[in-house]
Amino acid sequence: MKRGASIAVLSIIALAVLLAVPASVSAARVPGLVILLDLSHDQNAGGVEEIMKIVPEAHWVILVKSEEDVDNLPSFVKNFASEIRVGGFTPDNLKEVDMVVVGQPQTLLSEDEVKAIAEWFNSTQKAIWLAGDSDYPAQGSELSQEFANIVLEAIGSHLRLDYVSVEDPVMCAEKPYRVVGIVDPPKELAVLGYAAEKVLFHGPGAVAAVLPDGTWVNPLTNPIENVYVVVRTTENGRIVESQPPSPGAPGHLGIAYTVGMTGMFPLLAVEVMPNGNKVIVSGETPYSGYQAGVTWTYYGQLLDGMRFFRNIVLWATGYMGELKEYQKYLSTVGILDKKVSELAAAVGGIQTSVSDLSGKYSSLSDEVAGLEDKLNAVIGDVDKLSSNLKDLDGKVTSKLSGLSDDVSKLKSDVSSLSSKVSELESTLSNVSASVNTPLYVAVVAIILSLIAIALSFMKRK
Repeated sequence: MKRGASIAVLSIIALAVLLAVPASVSAARVPGLVILLDLSHDQNAGGVEEIMKIVPEAHWVILVKSEEDVDNLPSFVKNFASEIRVGGFTPDNLKEVDMVVVGQPQTLLSEDEVKAIAEWFNSTQKAIWLAGDSDYPAQGSELSQEFANIVLEAIGSHLRLDYVSVEDPVMCAEKPYRVVGIVDPPKELAVLGYAAEKVLFHGPGAVAAVLPDGTWVNPLTNPIENVYVVVRTTENGRIVESQPPSPGAPGHLGIAYTVGMTGMFPLLAVEVMPNGNKVIVSGETPYSGYQAGVTWTYYGQLLDGMRFFRNIVLWATGYMGELKEYQKYLSTVGILDKKVSELAAAVGGIQTSVSDLSGKYSSLSDEVAGLEDKLNAVIGDVDKLSSNLKDLDGKVTSKLSGLSDDVSKLKSDVSSLSSKVSELESTLSNVSASVNTPLYVAVVAIILSLIAIALSFMKRK
């Protein structure tokens, strides 16, 4: 009895302890980066494990269609996922989600799912990545493009996935359809290229954009505000139409792109919506599909798929992570580039001024040369004039010397004549008494005439 009583007492104590302790202990989830990965539209789980490892700080939500699909998930995915939600896109399944990634869906979504995604996306700070495929019929149809375009239209995006295939015979993993995309973001989104240059797009479709009038275009050649091409082919890209085989057959024909087109084509583009939300559209998928985009090596090609996927997620969610420091670096480089541009502009201005001065100097030099020629001509004229003056001076001097001699001779003649006149006067005085007055007067008149003639001759000299 005592033993039974003791057992009863211990049982009561144990029951009391169990009642005092909660049936289960669960810590509240720390609010953070919630990313939903869709597997509810017949996608396979290839690459999902790698994706969750690439962004380990995220709260990963795996969306499946049914409970049976939960059981079929790879062990790592089931164990590593923060949550597994069942039933497709519903308001509850999208609750608290920051970013949705839909990789190459193989079935279309319902109208209710479209509505749920549109309502979820139109709230603040949301991002969605819609990854499609080419029109190659290995997986049956072009449903992944149709799925993406239905959602893109519902959320008001300019981006679209065209119903064609893209190949690149130069930048590829041995075969043109295994395209190695070039990560080449514009300067506004340069952060997306951090440590990422090449990404596998195995059998991709082409990203297009739709204008307000409904025209589909290549956003590389027809830029649209807030739409940015991030990954592209090389200039050797080409468009192939795999399905339908002829117009009118089941399937779609390309809208923005047609068979035979060559050049650079968008493989992944993003759009920043007016409210700041982000839309990412790619012609291939980072997970699922034939070969996931997060592949790091393929047919000898070293690739940056994992790094690039992380860059997209960090940027799209605004979390940024290590990209913050890279953004600072880019800002510093941008400031330096601006300074260099300003200095280049200043140097260009100086060079222009120097060029102008050089032109003016050249013009002035020509004017000086012209003046020198004129001065030399004047100097020549002066020398010639001086020579002429010397010749004239010699002639004048000679003429003056001759004239002086003539004057001297004339003076001598006048002096002699004067002397003779004096003698004549004396003679006349002596004979004045004997010569009558009229004759005297006549003689005097003749003498005076001779003197006048002599004086006249001297003046002419």
